[in-house]
Amino acid sequence: MIDISLVVITLNEEKNIGKCLESVSFAHEVLVIDSGSTDNTKKVSEALGARFISHHWEGYGKQKQFAIEQATNDWVLLLDADEFLTKELVEEIKEFDFDDIQAMELPIKQIFLGQVCHYGKAVSYPVRMFNRKHGAYDLKNIHEAFIVNGRVSRFKSAILHNSATDIGSRIKKIKRDVHLEIKNSTLKVKWHHIFIDPVRYFLSYYLKQSAWRDGVPGFILTFLFAAQILFQNLAIYARDNLNFKFRS
Repeated sequence: MIDISLVVITLNEEKNIGKCLESVSFAHEVLVIDSGSTDNTKKVSEALGARFISHHWEGYGKQKQFAIEQATNDWVLLLDADEFLTKELVEEIKEFDFDDIQAMELPIKQIFLGQVCHYGKAVSYPVRMFNRKHGAYDLKNIHEAFIVNGRVSRFKSAILHNSATDIGSRIKKIKRDVHLEIKNSTLKVKWHHIFIDPVRYFLSYYLKQSAWRDGVPGFILTFLFAAQILFQNLAIYARDNLNFKFRS
């Protein structure tokens, strides 16, 4: 098995960081890059053997690029503190042949209303494990991605995402994400797309990508994601066409 550095970005994650780190017990090195936690994130991380590094927040892309540059191994697994590996994924990583592979896409599945969702927008496939010599983060403040120079493969088993697991916390996350979009997005929105885009979004993920198979949680989660598109479009249109000023 190759030597792997686990890298986790944190801010006040004492409730999540333990489960995250424990799910990757096979890592040869564990780094926690923290942007100013005031809770017990550092204490919990160090108790589990992590090297804890404080670094001021620079935006998602720059923060993650800084983080992977601190690793001593070429191969890096990058997680958010509220994510953890399933046992099936751990075994898959241990048995995988990485010859001629420079990066891996990992399925991430959202936990919502007490269940793991397997379809629609609840599942994504970002590059989260990679040889850092064969790429870099694109340094965007939001929607950051690791740009790979080389061959990419994909694991079958999943990471589970234990964030915004109920309606209230999901709405709070929507507010935060919309605010980030307003500040950073160069997207242009025409008035008729304000309402058309959310409807298309909902139908695409709920029907075409089978979110309906996740039952009530699948319906509610897809509806909330579509609502986020609606609020995002309204905010960007107001910003660009009505000279509406949003508070920082």
